Amino acid sequence: MKRGMTDQFVEWARQVPRRMDEVKASMKEQGVLEQRLFLERSPEGDFIILYWKVEDPAKATATLQNSKRQIDLEMVEMIEATWDRSQVSRLEIIFDL
Repeated sequence: MKRGMTDQFVEWARQVPRRMDEVKASMKEQGVLEQRLFLERSPEGDFIILYWKVEDPAKATATLQNSKRQIDLEMVEMIEATWDRSQVSRLEIIFDL
């Protein structure tokens, strides 16, 4: 997370589950099978851990970036405003059941 932006992102993210009709439509369009978002707070800073199980990662990303759906537009805007994308890394999957 960008320093000082965690609370803004978390406030926005906590309202997402109340918009399940939009979320489900968006996930279906993107081919997202499962999605989890975690927050890690540490002395080094705050980190978002996103678990995203998708049919096709490139298609899902492109669909999100090109979407005109309100929740998708908000998500892209929040990510750009609050996430430190220079810190992005992929976690190694040990197993996926």
